[in-house]
Amino acid sequence: MADSQVFANATGVGMKPLEGQTYIPDKSYFPRSLIVVDIAYSPRETAMLKMAKVAGCRTMNGLGRMLFQGAAAFELWTGQPMPVDYM
Repeated sequence: MADSQVFANATGVGMKPLEGQTYIPDKSYFPRSLIVVDIAYSPRETAMLKMAKVAGCRTMNGLGRMLFQGAAAFELWTGQPMPVDYM
């Protein structure tokens, strides 16, 4: 990961029933310049994101992805845009 710019977890590791778990052994795997994304949305800060934050990385959880995926589905089903600004 030393030469990477972004690291993304798109697995269920970190969410129930695997909450609190991560497959990254320790924060030394995260260079400070890395952007770390976890597609998990619950908990909002997974063990991996906490570790990355301690390492000084920028982090992003999956809450926005869940919202906008839902908005796209809402529009497909109803033909109306979902009012995401109110959510």
